[in-house]
Amino acid sequence: MYIWNTNSLIQDLKNNNVSQKEQFKYALAFSVLSVVGSDPSLSIGLKYTSMDTISTAVMLVITIFGLIFCFKANEGVDGKDFILRFFTIGLPITIRFVAVFLPLSILIGFLEASLDPNYDEMAELSVTSLYQVIFIGVAQLIYYVYFASKFKAFQSGKID
Repeated sequence: MYIWNTNSLIQDLKNNNVSQKEQFKYALAFSVLSVVGSDPSLSIGLKYTSMDTISTAVMLVITIFGLIFCFKANEGVDGKDFILRFFTIGLPITIRFVAVFLPLSILIGFLEASLDPNYDEMAELSVTSLYQVIFIGVAQLIYYVYFASKFKAFQSGKID
């Protein structure tokens, strides 16, 4: 796996010398870096709490296992074109998830605001709550399970 040398990587890609497993490693590393890069500790002006650390840790674990789960699902079908399938199918799947989970997250936000007596103070400080960590974790789990199920369409030919 090349971390710095893009020229050698490009040459290997041109010569078809990068296996599906190696391509998966690049996707996994890219995804992990994206999660770590989105950690609130890297934001200026936001209060960082232990709940932010927990949230990032949960997202990292689910992202790693979710990608492995999807990779294994694709391997179980035919083991071909994981990166191509993951990113191309990922666009409409992500759009579907945003369409479903955005209204749901707004509803949960209203519920959280009405149930948590400290919500106004926490919202004003942009503090991550336990409810948010749980919601994001469950949403991520559903996302990867749903995503992995879509790889089966390559084997069965059934498209829902």
